[in-house]
Amino acid sequence: MPVILSYIQTRPLLEARRRGQAVVETSLDLGISNTSITLSAEGVSFATGERLDWASVEKISRSEVNCYPISAQGMQSVQTFSQETNRLCSLLPTRGAPSMRVYEFKHPSSTGYLCGCPVYMIRLTSRVGPIHTWETTVPWS
Repeated sequence: MPVILSYIQTRPLLEARRRGQAVVETSLDLGISNTSITLSAEGVSFATGERLDWASVEKISRSEVNCYPISAQGMQSVQTFSQETNRLCSLLPTRGAPSMRVYEFKHPSSTGYLCGCPVYMIRLTSRVGPIHTWETTVPWS
C-alpha cells in the first residue's frame, strides 16, 4: 500500500521536528495503522524507502483539502476529473474513515450571468449526499 499523507499526519511531523525528535509515530495509510518515521535535517524517511523533504511536508501541511500519495517520483494530490460527468473528485483528509469530495461544475449557460460575468454552480458532496451548494463568478474556461 502506498504512503498517503495529509495535513493530519504532517503537522505533527513538523511539531516533532521543532521539538528535536528523531523518530515519530504516525499513520501512512489514512488511519488504518501506525508506523515509525525517521526525521532528519533533510526531511522524513519512511520504512517503505520513500523520502520527503521538509518543503514538501510543509506544503502538505498547508493543504486541508487534499491527500498526497508519496512515491519515488514525488507527490501529487489524489484527484481525478470525469469528462463524462463533469465532476472533479478528490480524497478528503479526515480523522475518521476516508471520504471523497465531489465537485460538480455546470456550464454558465445553465446558471446565467451576474454583472456580465459567467456564473456556474459548484456542488460539494460526500458519500452521504450534498454538503454545500454555492454559485461563484469565476470565469468559465
